Amino acid sequence: MLTPELDANFMSLWREKPEREGGNPIKRAYRAYRQRRKYHSMCDIFAGLMRYKNFCHQKRQIGTPYVMQLATFLGPDEHFLEDWSVMMPRATRDISVRDGLSDRSWAAGPRSTRALET
Repeated sequence: MLTPELDANFMSLWREKPEREGGNPIKRAYRAYRQRRKYHSMCDIFAGLMRYKNFCHQKRQIGTPYVMQLATFLGPDEHFLEDWSVMMPRATRDISVRDGLSDRSWAAGPRSTRALET
């Protein structure tokens, strides 16, 4: 049986988890938590949960079914050890710059390359 301190630690995780739409069974989460605590510190688990919560917030997933159940997060795949950094979208460039087109009309035809050939 776990000590009251560990139970209090689990409850602090439960309170801090990102909210999700749909089920989030506490008993399964507690069983997964007990297994992870055999090999990982509470600090590592809690820090991972905070990274994941921040990730969900930045991705605007809080309150959606896309938020992991805590049992999955604490499960054997150990998602709490992941980085959970948000990838920044690649900057999109203006098509005219990318393709070497100017503001000229398409009817004007292609650019002359004669000046480059001399």
